[in-house]
Amino acid sequence: MCCVQLSSPLTAVDVSHKKTASLDDICESMKQQLLILVEWAKYIPSFSELPLDDQVAPTSSLYRCKIV
Repeated sequence: MCCVQLSSPLTAVDVSHKKTASLDDICESMKQQLLILVEWAKYIPSFSELPLDDQVAPTSSLYRCKIV
């Protein structure tokens, strides 16, 4: 069993100076995450051997989950 102990208690973070994300910001973030996911998947040896349709299916289903 693994336990993680914090050395200090969590403190409040002031977010009053932070920018609120717009829809464009969110879409851009999702696009970047999808590109990173695809690049990561390319390094899985078995994944690159799959037919293209089978490569696209898992990544596109993950992307659809984020949209909902």
